[in-house]
Amino acid sequence: MAIAPRTRLETHTVENQPPPFAGRNLYLTDLALCEAVKREAGDWLHERASALGAVAGSEEVLALGEAANRNKPELVAFDRYGRRLDEVRFHPRLVRHAPQAVADAFCARHFEAEAALTYGTLASAVDAAAIIRRQLNS
Repeated sequence: MAIAPRTRLETHTVENQPPPFAGRNLYLTDLALCEAVKREAGDWLHERASALGAVAGSEEVLALGEAANRNKPELVAFDRYGRRLDEVRFHPRLVRHAPQAVADAFCARHFEAEAALTYGTLASAVDAAAIIRRQLNS
């Protein structure tokens, strides 16, 4: 349970803080994306993207994003006996609890060579259509 920060102090009132970010539909708040989806794909995708945007902007998924920032993927090159593994291990909370579409996008994002240079985008190798299909079927 998160504790709300104090805004009324003995000496002054804090008024210059933005409202909490969670609890918003990340698709519907991106007007350019909404217009492009409606223009190029019509209402069938707009409705589904809206549902996915609500999941992506939920408190749960945003908390997973914070956990991802604190717990970077770990390369495990060798096992305890010295045998070569070349395995990437993700924090269990990210893989176990994330909605499948979010988990796919997160995992694929970290394998992209220019990952550090393109914050907020999917890796070019991500099959976005497959991610959307999987979300629609869940």
